[in-house]
Amino acid sequence: MKTLYFIRHAKSSWKHNVIDQQRPLRTRGVKDAEVVSKLVAASMPVPNLIITSDAVRAKTTAHYFKEAYALKETNFIMHYHQQTIRHSYWLFLSGKRSVI
Repeated sequence: MKTLYFIRHAKSSWKHNVIDQQRPLRTRGVKDAEVVSKLVAASMPVPNLIITSDAVRAKTTAHYFKEAYALKETNFIMHYHQQTIRHSYWLFLSGKRSVI
């Protein structure tokens, strides 16, 4: 059976004068992403694949999960089409036959 997880990006910063796509994480968001990714990795099965948008806050959050799960770069995909995956969210799949 395939399992699909949706994870929202960590707390982002509004203090930078950048377009929405380039908005980074706040200091709190960085800390939260690091802690939460480690907790999830310790309690949830290793995903086959992480797919994230190229929005800075989403891909930064996703990278913490990639590192926590020690996934290879080939199992980490950035998606550049916001029509398919909203830039505020990223997802990963878990299970023996997980594919998108």
